[in-house]
Amino acid sequence: MDQYQLLPRLTFRQLEVLRIVYRERSFANAALDLHSTRGNIKRMCVELEQVLGGVLFENDEAGTLNPTPFAHAMQAQMGPLARSVRKLEDAVAIMHQTGRVLRLAATPELFESGWFTGFLRRFRTHCSFRVCCLMLDDRRFRTALLNAECDVFLGCGMTPSDKLDIVDLGAVPWKVLGHDGEVQLAMPSQLGEHAWKVEDNGDPEAMTLLLDAFQEAGAGRGTLLTPSVARSWLEKPATIPAGTLLLTPDTHTDHQGSHVWPSHRYGAFLRRNHPYSELKTLLESAAHGI
Repeated sequence: MDQYQLLPRLTFRQLEVLRIVYRERSFANAALDLHSTRGNIKRMCVELEQVLGGVLFENDEAGTLNPTPFAHAMQAQMGPLARSVRKLEDAVAIMHQTGRVLRLAATPELFESGWFTGFLRRFRTHCSFRVCCLMLDDRRFRTALLNAECDVFLGCGMTPSDKLDIVDLGAVPWKVLGHDGEVQLAMPSQLGEHAWKVEDNGDPEAMTLLLDAFQEAGAGRGTLLTPSVARSWLEKPATIPAGTLLLTPDTHTDHQGSHVWPSHRYGAFLRRNHPYSELKTLLESAAHGI
């Protein structure tokens, strides 16, 4: 940035105003060209004179706006000066963007998932942040966000919080397993023919809502299964009792779940009034591949 140290405190907009007023010889005409008002254009010229330390325009007896010798000299240097100011603004913008670090947190299980890999790839395509990934226990993610230990927490099947914003990132598909392996079901009502269990994610409110939704969809009343038993059944489906089905969130795929099935939702949690104002939009775009 050393090459810009001797530049006066100019903006590219100020130089553009000077160029148009010099050409039009009129504040009013320049305002039309720049989609502004005569008062704003005149004010910017006065501010520019204060920065440069010289008078740029004078009115003659007929009221015509005439450039001064100082303005003529400025116009002669306009090209190189405008390029220098533009480079400075671009350099500052790049420094600002590359200096912004986004701390993206998730549970160790979600870090290993295909969904997280796909989401992170899409997110990095559109954002200008330097993304730093953190592993975090989902039992303390609210505290971590409120204490600014991370900027975003990605979770699955978690209920909102009063002090946090949540961005819905889509439905989590199910993997349905029986004694003989994976089972393909078209509708949740087909679960009613079996004794079915769903893996408990540790959020009582979320799990109650999920079981209620399945019952309303005609699946009957399922029961919760501890994560340790669910993992054991997932590794060895043959240990699943005959006539019993296990529903476990399939985060290993980057695809989203069907709207036909009640399901957990992927969610991005962040504290309210986060300084990165565009963050919510970027998260939504990454979730839906926009």
